[in-house]
Amino acid sequence: MDSPRCSTHPAARIDAVLRTRRALIEKCLESWDPDDLADLDRLLTRFAADVADRVETVMASLPSLQISEKVATGEGGVIYGKRIKRFIDLSTTGSRVGAKIATALAKKNIVQIDSPVSGGVGGAAQGTLAVMVSGPQADVDSVK
Repeated sequence: MDSPRCSTHPAARIDAVLRTRRALIEKCLESWDPDDLADLDRLLTRFAADVADRVETVMASLPSLQISEKVATGEGGVIYGKRIKRFIDLSTTGSRVGAKIATALAKKNIVQIDSPVSGGVGGAAQGTLAVMVSGPQADVDSVK
C-alpha cells in the first residue's frame, strides 16, 4: 500500500486519509470468507467503535441478530464511540433485540433509530424497497 502524500489543504488531507482507510478495509476483505459469519463478525466489530469515534450517526445493515447486537453493544461496538449520537439499525432484528440494543445505547446517551428495510433483492432491483422508521421524532428528523 502506497503511503498517501500529505498536503496542507484540508480536502487533500481528508482524501489521503480516506484512501488509506479504504486500502486497509480492502486488505481486510481480501481474506474474508463471506460464508463465515464469525469472520464477518470479527471484521465488523474491528471497525465499529472507530467509525463511532468519527461520526455522530452510524447506519448499519447486518446479516444476523447476533452480529447486530455485537456491532452495537459488544466489545469494540459503536457504544464505545466518542462522537456517536445516533445508531440507525437497518437490519431486521425484531422488537426484543432492538429493545435490548436501544436500552444499552441509551445508557451512553446514544439514540437508536430502528429502520428495517423490507423488499429484499427483488425490491431493490425494482426500486420498491420499503424503509420503516421508529425512534425519537427529533432524531428521525435530523437524519432525514
